Amino acid sequence: MVAVVAIWSVAPSESFRAFFQGAEYNRTIFHFFGPPFMTARLIPTIIAFALGVAVVCLAAKVIFALAYVYPINAVLFEQAGGAHSVIEITDMVRTWIGADRIRFGVGIVAFVAILRAFRLPLPRQ
Repeated sequence: MVAVVAIWSVAPSESFRAFFQGAEYNRTIFHFFGPPFMTARLIPTIIAFALGVAVVCLAAKVIFALAYVYPINAVLFEQAGGAHSVIEITDMVRTWIGADRIRFGVGIVAFVAILRAFRLPLPRQ
């Protein structure tokens, strides 16, 4: 690029036209990142991304459950509502249902990410 940009800066239209008419750029540009079979190197990256999404989702799901859902469980399940009023218990139950749906949704995203990672083809030699 040091040579190309310098040449194109002097006479942009003439040098640009000469470059593309006289070079095999349009035929060889597809080899810029290597020969076509090198696209197989993207497969591990895609798998790592999909598994990374799964790991992040699963970790978020566990942290969310421990930090937000379990304290509600302690009051509702272990103490049967404890000394809370009917309105407070109703609010906690609604909050618990919403939180559980969020937790379930994040788990589905993780599961789909893992399935997508397993669905990718293995590179052949």
